[in-house]
Amino acid sequence: MEREVWGAFKSVENVVKRTKNIQLRAHLFDSTVLPALTYALETWSQDEKQLGVIEGAAERTMLGVSHVTQAREGIRSSDLRQRSKIKDTVLYAKQSKAKWVD
Repeated sequence: MEREVWGAFKSVENVVKRTKNIQLRAHLFDSTVLPALTYALETWSQDEKQLGVIEGAAERTMLGVSHVTQAREGIRSSDLRQRSKIKDTVLYAKQSKAKWVD
């Protein structure tokens, strides 16, 4: 599962890193990586914590913030989420699942 998600992220990573427009970065993530994560959640017995870990790593990569820098400077994950402007993966996946149930 992680391989597919990282494959989706790698397909847009160079563009995301070169793009200064945060809204465009978020759109690229939301339109490519988020569906891969959601599909993984629907087809695998994936838990929310694992999704959060993958999402956090992708956000740090998008923003150019290493895990070490985040810890050293005390940057909260919620701060990264605000800066990246991407949708919450777990919430998106739950909403997507609810559509299939209805």
